Amino acid sequence: MSKSLRLPENFPPNLTLKIVQKRNFRHLRMRFGCDSALIVNLPRYTTQRVCEEFIQTNIQWILTHFERSKQEEARIPLCQFYLFGQWVEFETLQPYLDTGLESNVQKALQKWNCGHLQEIERDSTNLVQRLWQAIMQEESESDLQDTILKDIKSKAKLQSLLVAIYQRALESYVSLCIGEISQKMQLFPHRITYGRSYRQLGCCKTKEQSIRLSLRLALMPQFCIHSVIIHELAHLRYPNHQRDFWNLVRTFDSNPKGINAWLRTNASLNAQLYRRIFK
Repeated sequence: MSKSLRLPENFPPNLTLKIVQKRNFRHLRMRFGCDSALIVNLPRYTTQRVCEEFIQTNIQWILTHFERSKQEEARIPLCQFYLFGQWVEFETLQPYLDTGLESNVQKALQKWNCGHLQEIERDSTNLVQRLWQAIMQEESESDLQDTILKDIKSKAKLQSLLVAIYQRALESYVSLCIGEISQKMQLFPHRITYGRSYRQLGCCKTKEQSIRLSLRLALMPQFCIHSVIIHELAHLRYPNHQRDFWNLVRTFDSNPKGINAWLRTNASLNAQLYRRIFK
């Protein structure tokens, strides 16, 4: 349907539009994905005309969000690191580094900079900053072909090392807080695993009594992490979102919808960082 849609005249020409129609969709909704594409969810039998009217009605919201995403992309700092919803100094990451990881980062950076003669110093703060800059700096049109030819594998290695730092940070924080939360709720997961899901921040396998957390949480404030942990621990007792489930969640989380408010406010930056780090 997206190819035949008549879009508003002021619809951004470089904005990708994705139409998703499914039987289980009950309402028309739209959102921006982590790749900055506009995703419109439609119930299965929604007509093209209704879809066009829906986009026209929300065009101002689309333009505002699209412009904000471009501004966020343009101003990602290279001199600071983004962790737990705030910009921090690179020295903050010292607890998550060890000799093995530092050595791997140094080797990957040397391979990435194979065309240059400068030595990559073995200093943890400098290494992480160089790693962050390599991932966050977008190539210009003139450099893109060279990147495609010689740097895809080496940049993927750099990305995997940055992901490892984020995972260590998130695992460290979760290990500090989940014991206290579990004790209060009297719910104890048998296993905690981590993945890269964008939309699903957490999930629970009730039969296995295990929970899975998205590494995207490392880009979000600690109160958001607490909310997701409480939500998933509650699923250990109640698999579905029935009244008893929400009563249990609200007993231990005074603002379970606060995470949605934060995501709405910080959607553009969060999506840009997620795309560059975890995609």
